[in-house]
Amino acid sequence: MPDLILHIGLSKAGSTTIQSAFFKNVPGYIGRGGADPNGNALCTDLLRRSHLNKVNTYSINSLRLWKTQVEQYEFDNRDVQDRLILSSEVLSKNNGKDYFALFRLLGDLSRVWANGEIKVIVVLRRQAQKIASEYAQKSAKRFNASQQDFEKYLHRRVAEGALDYSALVHGLWDVVGKENVCVLFMEGMAKQEFWEELAVFCGIDDASLCDRAVRSQPTNRKARSARIWAVQDPCNDLSVREFANTVLTWTWPLRLFPNARRVVNTLMRKFYKGVCRARTLIEKRREDEIRLTGELEKVVRDTFEESNRRLERMLERDLKGMGY
Repeated sequence: MPDLILHIGLSKAGSTTIQSAFFKNVPGYIGRGGADPNGNALCTDLLRRSHLNKVNTYSINSLRLWKTQVEQYEFDNRDVQDRLILSSEVLSKNNGKDYFALFRLLGDLSRVWANGEIKVIVVLRRQAQKIASEYAQKSAKRFNASQQDFEKYLHRRVAEGALDYSALVHGLWDVVGKENVCVLFMEGMAKQEFWEELAVFCGIDDASLCDRAVRSQPTNRKARSARIWAVQDPCNDLSVREFANTVLTWTWPLRLFPNARRVVNTLMRKFYKGVCRARTLIEKRREDEIRLTGELEKVVRDTFEESNRRLERMLERDLKGMGY
């Protein structure tokens, strides 16, 4: 079997840009946003069979069934040679404290994927900016989203400990091997070196992909400036679409009665939009932006200082120069 390369995010660390500007038209790409709908379906099927799906019970046998689907995809697509690439930041979603469930999934995939390597790409982002961007992304669903609510959210995220990047990278090394993990930093996406390192790790020889990617504009951006993020309207089309798609991702396979699935998706969007409109009538303190103040940024930076210095030594890279 070919190697399976998993781009696991992190969330709010440029995943959509990487998918649309780089991976989308690469042969063997079966991740989100790909040109091949069958590849997209394989990505969704893996998420449904993983630890992330609370509807079904996770098991390694379910992964074996997914592997069978991938083998059929490989047989049907002769341009797939020595690697498949799957990209979804949802894979790195955790319980707010650790990544043990992700490590278990990767370990089980390694046992199932016996004739090829499991490789992992993880893109990190400065913790304070990541937290602010997370909040902005989730703000459409938060009642009375505001600066005060954001500050409470930030302090809770800092206390949880899931943004200890050195522990994440160390765990990935333990599961799939140091040589099979590529650690990149979102702050370097504007540079050619970021995309070249990604291409080399994935075994992609097309230099034009790197050239186009470095000129691409970030997508899914909520920041108004370096310290200010927009609070999202609960009724915006993206939030409504995400609600319906998320529910159906976990409960209804793409290839099972697809026409009926589309009808249900439309009805769910209309229902959710009505709920959101009703909610806006009773919200009192909703604001239109949040600000990452210098004081808040210092709280985050001080908390993760030791972890970031440890990561710096592990990777033998200057992270302080990038603001870590």
